[in-house]
Amino acid sequence: MMTAEDALIWGGERLRLYHFRNGGSRLIVSFDFRQTDRKGFNPPDPSKTFAEAGFDQLSLRVARNDWFINQETETAEALMAGIAANYDAVQMIGYSMGGYGAFRFAKAVGARAVLAISPQFSIHPKIVPFEKRYHEDASDFDPDLGDLTSRAVPDLAGVMLVDTLRPRDLRHARMLQAVFPNVQIARLMGGGHPATEVMAKAGVASIITREAVNTPPSLAALTGMHRSVRRGSPLYLGRLAKAASTGHLTWATDLERMARAAKAVN
Repeated sequence: MMTAEDALIWGGERLRLYHFRNGGSRLIVSFDFRQTDRKGFNPPDPSKTFAEAGFDQLSLRVARNDWFINQETETAEALMAGIAANYDAVQMIGYSMGGYGAFRFAKAVGARAVLAISPQFSIHPKIVPFEKRYHEDASDFDPDLGDLTSRAVPDLAGVMLVDTLRPRDLRHARMLQAVFPNVQIARLMGGGHPATEVMAKAGVASIITREAVNTPPSLAALTGMHRSVRRGSPLYLGRLAKAASTGHLTWATDLERMARAAKAVN
């Protein structure tokens, strides 16, 4: 596989674009995720699974947690559209901020399918007043440049993975589904943010890259994997216990006991 240095095709002060080519006829586009301790650009992490499935890979990286919305957005968007035009099919994947990016650039690259994990509809306080987590990141977020409604792709297929114990994440998913109606919501209760945390802890998160190459990804396979590992997950059981503690004390006590037992086994 190409090195990151060889794959870098454009680099600005805020955005960088990497294109990993191996002769594939299809393209998968990935996006950087938010990091609380970000100190500039991080190198891309091309997927061997994607390459083996016959996909070339395009990765958009950020210097700041700005949701890809800055003075370089339109330049990157035009470059991405030009590259995507050379492929038979384009698919998208992203986590949290990267999930937003997948929807934001889907129209420009002509994407057919998306797999988004705990994505946002926006971070602008007037658009999502319930979202308090990203106020610092939203200080210079341009609501027009970041608008998804004007960039709707009604026939975009796909799946959004969301932890239903996180109401804000579920609200974002429902707002996204109103604009991208063919993208299904996979409700992974207790999954966390991102909603794949329980699967990652169980060592089965590779299903994400496996499903990302499908058009569309399988909601049944993704929810089924989460369900298959959650009963033995102290992380999942602890989250359920916390949720139950507000009104179901007996259930919460039982869940806490199960979480301790699961932790001892693990």
